[in-house]
Amino acid sequence: LAILFPIIVREKRVAGASSTIGGSDQALTRPPLKSLFASRSVKLAYLGSGLQLFSAAALPAWLPTFLGRYHALSVAEAGRISALLFLACGAGMILCGMASDRVARSRADRKILLAIGYCIGASLALTAAMLCSPGTMQLALLALAMFLVAGTTGPAGAMVANLTPIAIHGTAFATLTLANNLIGLAPGPIITGWIADKSSLHTAFQMLPIMGLLAAGVFALAWRSYLSDLAQFSNHADGVIA
Repeated sequence: LAILFPIIVREKRVAGASSTIGGSDQALTRPPLKSLFASRSVKLAYLGSGLQLFSAAALPAWLPTFLGRYHALSVAEAGRISALLFLACGAGMILCGMASDRVARSRADRKILLAIGYCIGASLALTAAMLCSPGTMQLALLALAMFLVAGTTGPAGAMVANLTPIAIHGTAFATLTLANNLIGLAPGPIITGWIADKSSLHTAFQMLPIMGLLAAGVFALAWRSYLSDLAQFSNHADGVIA
C-alpha cells in the first residue's frame, strides 16, 4: 500500500474539489500534499505517536506469554487476564482522549502536556511492574501501564488535525496511521520478541519504557513550537479543529 500510494494519489486528483464546512458549502483549493509535513510540530506528532505505540503493540502481543511464563498460569487463565488488560488499554485510549478534549478547551497546547504525562506515566508504571515479583501488585501496575500506554492517540490525532488543512484531513490521518504502524505497531512486537530470544521476556519488557521516554521527549519538543505553528497555520486557514 505504501508503494502504491504515491503512484495512485496525485496532486491533480485531489485539486479543485469542494467541501462542506460548518454546515455551509465552501469551495476549497486543495493544498499540496507537502502540507502534511509543513510544520515542525506536526512532524514531531507523527514521530511521537509512533514511538509511544511501540509499547502499545508489544505489550498485548507478549502479555499472554509473560503471564504464563512468570505467573505460572495456564493458557486459559493467561488469556482471561490478558483480555482484561487489553480492555484496560481500550478504555484508557477513550478516557485519555476525553481528558485531552476537556483540558485543551481553554489552551490548545495542554493536550501535548497531557500526552507527555501519558508517556511518562505508562513508562513509570511498567518499570515499577518489572521491579515487582509476580503477583497482584505486578498485575495492577501492568493494568495501569496498559491504561495509559495508548492514551496519546487522541492528543496526537488532534495535533495533526489542527496543523493540516481540512481539505486533506483524510490523508493526514492516514499519514499518522502509517507512521504509527511503521514506527511502533509493526516493529514493537518483533523487536521485543527478538530481545526476549537474546535474553528474556522480562528483560524485553524492562526496555519498553525507553520508547515511552523517547516519545515524551519528542512531544516535549512539539510542545515548544506548537502554539507558534498553530498561530502561523491559522493565519492562512479558515478554521482549526480544537
